[in-house]
Amino acid sequence: ANIAAVLALGLFILVTLILGAVFAMIENERRKEFAVLRVTGAPRKMISRIITGEAAFVSMGGAAAGIAAGLICMGLLAGRIGERLGLPFAAPGAGQMAVFAVIAFALTVAGGCLAAGFAARRLAGIDPGTVLRVEKQNFRTDWEKDAMKDSIAFKNLTRKPLRTGLLILMTALLAFTVFGGYIITSSMRSGLSSLQERLGADIMVIPEDAAQKADLENIVLQGNTGYFYMDRDKYDALSQLEGVGQISPQFFLASASSSCCSAKVQIIGFDPETDFVIQPWIQKTYGGQIGENDIVVGNGLNAFVGDTLLFYGTECHVAAKLAPTGTSYDYSVFTNDDTIRTLIRSSLEKKLNNFGDIDPDDVVSCVLINTAEGALTEEVVNEINTKMDGVRAVQTGAMVSGLGQSLSGFTNLFRLLTIFVWILALVILFVIFRISVSERKREFAVLRVIGASGSRLAGIVLAEALMTGVVGGIIGVAAGLICALPFGGVIEDMMGLPYLRPGIGLIVLIAVFSVVISAAAGAAASAITAKRISSIDTGLILRDN
Repeated sequence: ANIAAVLALGLFILVTLILGAVFAMIENERRKEFAVLRVTGAPRKMISRIITGEAAFVSMGGAAAGIAAGLICMGLLAGRIGERLGLPFAAPGAGQMAVFAVIAFALTVAGGCLAAGFAARRLAGIDPGTVLRVEKQNFRTDWEKDAMKDSIAFKNLTRKPLRTGLLILMTALLAFTVFGGYIITSSMRSGLSSLQERLGADIMVIPEDAAQKADLENIVLQGNTGYFYMDRDKYDALSQLEGVGQISPQFFLASASSSCCSAKVQIIGFDPETDFVIQPWIQKTYGGQIGENDIVVGNGLNAFVGDTLLFYGTECHVAAKLAPTGTSYDYSVFTNDDTIRTLIRSSLEKKLNNFGDIDPDDVVSCVLINTAEGALTEEVVNEINTKMDGVRAVQTGAMVSGLGQSLSGFTNLFRLLTIFVWILALVILFVIFRISVSERKREFAVLRVIGASGSRLAGIVLAEALMTGVVGGIIGVAAGLICALPFGGVIEDMMGLPYLRPGIGLIVLIAVFSVVISAAAGAAASAITAKRISSIDTGLILRDN
């Protein structure tokens, strides 16, 4: 709900800014009209009322159409929306919907009037004499001098910075949604896949009280520091059950944030003789053995090979630094069972953890199990939960299923938002090009008179679209990089999902694709207008002017 609210607010602000730019561009093209009104006696307030009145009328029509479309879509697609997002969906009552409709209508009209207000204020203060003199003189000085040069498209863009800026903004928005959306969803998908791989076992067995308090999810999935223990006898009993293949214990310990410890991290211990989860991962970056008081640190920790870290007064040597995973393991420390027992004893001696009366040699935190060949994971889980007291067996796949559903819901929501933004941006691009060309018909007619062909005119319009598309695409990709890469941790915290950025090669490939598709979209939006301007009736246009 918070994510949807943030997206809705951001979209409202974005659309208001776009409307402001569109109104400013349209009213800028009508300067001569308003100058004539001022000359004939219209006061400045009347000019402002005309512009804001037009904005209010258009906004009311658009708001009514948008609310009606939303109601129709909700009525027809309510069930499918819940299925696509992977979330429960219940439509509000008629009273709530009426309130929402009124609020949406009021905000839309207010946003439209606010967007037009800036243009109204600027145009109400125009100097009629200056505008009319410029309208009479600037065409010849700007166009006949440069008419047959190759830089016509570029000069067109520089002569109209407001229009050019709006075109660049629209294509930047297209590139941003494609690039930023793909990077964010791909990073979360890679992080979830990495988490499933790092869990590495079919079943995890934990103390029953830990399962009831949801400590397991907080420690393993969310990266919170913590610990829980059960008697080692449980491990021995589990190893005798039918259907159990590989089995190995793990030990959890949270370091303290005091002078006894270099950092507050989650410390995970494993048995080198039986481990089948952590050691294969460590061996990708470190081929040696983890000796006494040796530790392996996650990629997110500010520690490097050869450093010495202090935990509960015990000096530990960093033997290796792991590759990034995008999960809580990036901020964890790994060591063997002998070292972590030493650390547990040290914390007990210093009375810095409330373990209770435990013997480090007789406890484990959890047991990881891979089922034997031919055994069904569900059956082994049921047997453990029914035959053994004081423990709880969970399938590791089930642990991340909730995260998978959240990711699926977010991905589907982002797809819907991307489709909406693309439709909105393409429509606005088409309208901008249509208005621009309509206001510039005399310019194109003069170009035809001095020898420019119809295809040359169409080429000018397409060149303008491609120039703004490439520049906007680059800006959109840069904005996507700024949002998706440096703020990956913020996105991970907001979404509650692991976040693992893709490699440089894939990022470059998606960036190039985003720029190309954005520029192509801009060219496509201008194609109809370009075709229309190539067949203008030169004589008719010049006589009309």
